Order: sequence, then structure tokens, then C-alpha cells
Amino acid sequence: MKNIGIFGGSFHPPHEGHARAAKAFLEQMELDLLYIVPAGKSPGKRRLFGATSADRVAMCGRTFCFDRRIRILNFELQRAGDSHTIDTLLHLRQTHPDASFYLLVGTDQLAQFDQWKSWETILDLATVVALPRDASPLHIPKAFNLRQQQHTIRLRSFRPLQISSTQLRACRRGGADISGWITEATNAYIQTKNLYAPLTSHRACKAFVAELVDPKRLYHSECVAETAFDLACKYGQNEHKALLAGMLHDCAKQLPPEEQRQLCAQYGKPLRGIDDGFPQVWHAFAGEALLSMEGGISDPAILGAVRWHTTGHAGMTAFEKVIFVADMTSVDRKFPDVQTVRDFVQTDLDDATRYIIGYFIREKKREDTLMHPDGLACYAELEKMITIKDNTAF
Repeated sequence: MKNIGIFGGSFHPPHEGHARAAKAFLEQMELDLLYIVPAGKSPGKRRLFGATSADRVAMCGRTFCFDRRIRILNFELQRAGDSHTIDTLLHLRQTHPDASFYLLVGTDQLAQFDQWKSWETILDLATVVALPRDASPLHIPKAFNLRQQQHTIRLRSFRPLQISSTQLRACRRGGADISGWITEATNAYIQTKNLYAPLTSHRACKAFVAELVDPKRLYHSECVAETAFDLACKYGQNEHKALLAGMLHDCAKQLPPEEQRQLCAQYGKPLRGIDDGFPQVWHAFAGEALLSMEGGISDPAILGAVRWHTTGHAGMTAFEKVIFVADMTSVDRKFPDVQTVRDFVQTDLDDATRYIIGYFIREKKREDTLMHPDGLACYAELEKMITIKDNTAF
């Protein structure tokens, strides 16, 4: 009877910590085969950005090539809809009906194992092997009965590396060298394909956004980037940052609302009570979160400009106003008052910002809908500012 291991994960990218876990799994469970299973769409988890499914499979092949017993299984990537461990396990049981199966999971995953789809069936079909993140004791779900507890074991004498794929992506996006954490072949693949490229050029930003939006929205983003560049030149702002912020401003626009909400929560800036009735603006807040967590962007000017490009807010910086106005005056915009705003912005950035928000307020009144409170606060502040300007002019 064969002993077969299953090691699933996003592997985005696969790194030395994954390879070390696979080696310990092979040795301690005396496996005859080990299937590495790149995850498909996992329920409750964020979408993967920066590498395609084919890229992740290719990187796995370059990472787990140290033992002939290892196979890369792309079963989950070929399935439509959410991926569940039970489906992968049943698929492998059909291929290997007489084998004993061992499922490697992290201790954090084990603590929530009783929330997995068909978790009891999984424990009937396989022994769960816990991969410790540290020296802490195992937290076995209370729902496990004695037999199920006996089907859960821990890898012995395993010392995990304190690194994660999320950290590596952020390091790479930030321009740091990650070659010490991945195999030479995987590093060469990442370099050749320019995966997880730092978002420091218009080209890299465009590639990042192209993964997330349709061609029409991508064209709009390019138009906004060009307009933002011109306005930054005119109003003494950083032209390169404006180009990047304009290209990136709508990166989360076409994510599902619930995914936008989840991104904000994971970023530590959950949607506020005042945002709940305005799902049409969530993409701006989610965009800030996405760019920080997955894009490796830490520049507060760019993040702030993306966050406030739909509503505005009291205390807007000149740079934020540049992106806000560029979004509404780019060459692809066709709304009735667009030329009026374009004329305003040739002489006064504050006037143009105020006019845009005023236009929104008038449209909301006509539609008998509400305006976001941040937009109203911005408009009130600009009204005062411009009144003072006008009075000072005399």
C-alpha cells in the first residue's frame, strides 16, 4: 500500500520554507508520492495577483524538483468555481484507491479545520499532518472526536522559516532582492517573466492594472495617467508619482463589492458606517489597500490620491486634487459639464475640484439620492477657501 501526501497552497511564489516543509513531510511520513497542489479559487480568500495559474505551476516545478517522488497537480486550477480540499482528495482516491493519504496543513489552518467543506469526510479519507509555524501546541478543533484527533498528527522536529509568500511579494514589489528565499530556477523565472515587478514605472503599473480590469477601464486609467501628468506639471506636483497614481487609481474598480470590503478590513482600515450606503466608492478605499498589501506601495501621496479619488475629503492635498480632477477631465470623459471643468482647471485647481463635487451634488439631488459625507465636507471647505480667495483678491 502506498503512502501519498498532499501539500496544497497558493505557492505565490513557492519558497524555501515550502521546500523545507515538503522534505520533512516526505521523510517523516515515509511517502511514496507527494502531490504539490497549487490552489485554485479558495473560498473566503483574496484573489491572487501578480502571477497567473500557469506561472505558479511553473514556479512549483522549479522549486520542488529535488525529489522524484514529487508531482505537481494542477487539478484545482482546471476546475471552475471554488476549490475545496475534499474534491482534490476524492479525485486522488479514484486514481489511487488503495493508498493511505496524508494531508499537510498549517497549524493555523488546523484550528479552523472544522469550517472546511466536508471536513469529517476528509478525516475519514486521510490523516491530517500539522505543519507547525512555531513551538506552540496544536489547537485541535473542539468538534473533533477522539478518533478524529487520532487522525491528526504533528511533524516532528520541524523548524519553519519565518518567511511567507506575502512578505516576498511585498519585498519584490518594493525593489528588494528575494533570491535568498527561492531557488535559483524560480528566481530566474520571476525575473524573466517580470513577476511581482516593483510598481515604479508606468509600464509595470499598467501590467498590474491589466490583470484586474477590462480593456475599457484600462484605457480610462491610461487617459487619467496622462491627464494627471499634465496637471502635475502645471501645479508643481511630482509628475512621475501623478503618472503612477493616475494609472493605478481604479485598480480595484471591478472587484466584487464583498472582496473590496474584505480588502479594507484586512488592510486595517475597514469600511466606516458612513461608507455603507455608498458601495460605488468602495473601490477607492479597496484600491489603497490592494496597492499597499499586494502592490508594495508605501508612498502616502499615491495611496492617499487613490483612496480619495472618488469622494474627496476635507483637507485634500494638491496632489490628491490633481488625481481627483484628472479622473473627471481625462480625454475619454463625456459627461455634460466636462468641458467646463477642463476650462476651470486651466486657471484654478481648487475651482475645478469644487465644480466637480458641486456637479455631483446637483446630480444626486436630481436623482433624489445621497452624496457621500466626505464629498460634502470637501465641498464646504472649498467654498470657504474660494470665498476667502475672492475676498482677498479685492
